Amino acid sequence: MYVIGTGPTELHAQIDLHHRARAVDYNATPTVLSTVQEAGHWSVVAELQTADVGEGQ
Repeated sequence: MYVIGTGPTELHAQIDLHHRARAVDYNATPTVLSTVQEAGHWSVVAELQTADVGEGQ
């Protein structure tokens, strides 16, 4: 699953991305694929990696 965060700065876009990722799955780990700035607005695209139950056992 992909998640996009947006904001007026890169930091705001990253924070928005993490809020959206947690809303989908609190334990998911976002992996940033792309960060773009256009016309003074930032977007960050990430893929969510969900943790499998029992992983690492």
